[in-house]
Amino acid sequence: MNIDMKRKIYFKKMMALQMLLGIGLVFGAEAQNQFIIQNGSSAALFSTFQDALDNAVNGDTLYLPGGPISGDYSIDKEVHIVGAGYDPNFTTATQKTNFSGKLTLVTGASNSSITGIEVVNIYFGTNASNQTISNITISRSYITSLLSLSYNGSAENTAGDYLIKECILNNVQGGYTNNVTISNSIIRDRVYYFDKSTTVFQNNIFHYYYSANPSGSFRVLQSISNTLFANNIFMSYTGWIPFSGVNNSLFSNNIFYPSSSIMDLVASNNDGFGNYFSENNTSTFVAVSGTGFSFTYDYHLLPGSVGINGGTDGTDIGIYGGNYPWKDGGLPFNPHIDNENISILLDSAGLLHVEVQVTAQDN
Repeated sequence: MNIDMKRKIYFKKMMALQMLLGIGLVFGAEAQNQFIIQNGSSAALFSTFQDALDNAVNGDTLYLPGGPISGDYSIDKEVHIVGAGYDPNFTTATQKTNFSGKLTLVTGASNSSITGIEVVNIYFGTNASNQTISNITISRSYITSLLSLSYNGSAENTAGDYLIKECILNNVQGGYTNNVTISNSIIRDRVYYFDKSTTVFQNNIFHYYYSANPSGSFRVLQSISNTLFANNIFMSYTGWIPFSGVNNSLFSNNIFYPSSSIMDLVASNNDGFGNYFSENNTSTFVAVSGTGFSFTYDYHLLPGSVGINGGTDGTDIGIYGGNYPWKDGGLPFNPHIDNENISILLDSAGLLHVEVQVTAQDN
């Protein structure tokens, strides 16, 4: 079987799964809550996320419909969660997959992945004994409050191997864990508790804003050491970049808005080279006008920006450069229902006409 034929078969299977997820568009809200477990070539439908999670086995993929999912959930097996997306501008037909509570990954969840959801909190563990999970990938998701890489954020997690990419994050607590890469993401608030030399923040936008010179806990970076920050954009509107307890870290080829931030880099044995200072919204982005994050902003770099091809790898500084370039809309890899047209009346033959447009995703 040639590669093109395999791709066609894969697309047909994925399109069929998407159609199953879209059943509720035709038959009402009750049927809309269809959660699909895929195991190899077989699939099964469940009416709640908890039922799907309980019936999944290690390695299964869980396809989630758009719409709200209430409650808190604990994941103790290897599963691959795929939602319908989080951006309201790209999920008008499906709705966004929106968890109103928290997801907690505990012992047994190693090698899992999460993509295409909005969720309030994600925790790794509920206590020191069940937080040692490894090889976790979270991508194209919006974590609206807290991502904690240990059970309470500051307790050390001796596991690690975590990749967080193409996400919108709020607060991030690192749990002093190992082998963490946070890449091509928008970080709206603060980052704490990283101290391993295997920690990398690259091609992110730090969208931190505080209306006055912050003190105490109001710092964009706090309690961080031995960490690499490369190809990021630090957007501060206070006249300085508020760091606290940041030492022995390397800052390379980043863009900083205020000119005084260089004092933070040279303090506490931090090192830096190739950084750009005194930039602002009008010299950096195509269309970013305010101080907080917005889905309506265009974070592409302006022609002539110092960030164009200014990264350590020769690609752009910011979320569109590096290893995991930002995908506008943040849709996951599977085919997506982006338009539907459903008649409200039966025709003369007693048939209900339904038109659904499904678009394949390049990545």
